[in-house]
Amino acid sequence: MGESVSQSSLLAWYAESKRDLPWRQTRDAWKILLSEILLQQTQVSRGIGYWLKLVERFPTPHSMANSEVEEVLHLWQGAGYYSRARRLHALAVDVCTPKAKGGFDGKLPRKSAELRTLPGVGPYTAAAVA
Repeated sequence: MGESVSQSSLLAWYAESKRDLPWRQTRDAWKILLSEILLQQTQVSRGIGYWLKLVERFPTPHSMANSEVEEVLHLWQGAGYYSRARRLHALAVDVCTPKAKGGFDGKLPRKSAELRTLPGVGPYTAAAVA
């Protein structure tokens, strides 16, 4: 029979052992989304630097949507799986599209079902952001 781990012991372990990651210091859904997509195929230790560069250059979906996809790809260089960068740019464009045209008027959706309609967002990423 397996041993049951209590919620309080798990929380105590986390408080003592958690890694200090920059995306854990924000409640900004856009910045959390950037981290989730970046970390889909990138080690956390490598992802931190990329995330910091992305957040500095693209602090909002608007800033990314108004850029060229090539600029996103340039900042992504070395992180691998470049399709994630292309989908991230497409996601920003979709978010910034007017509601009348199927977008979200520049506001990142907060409901999991709406988030999952965006390019590159699956159930896990949607749950992390919602």
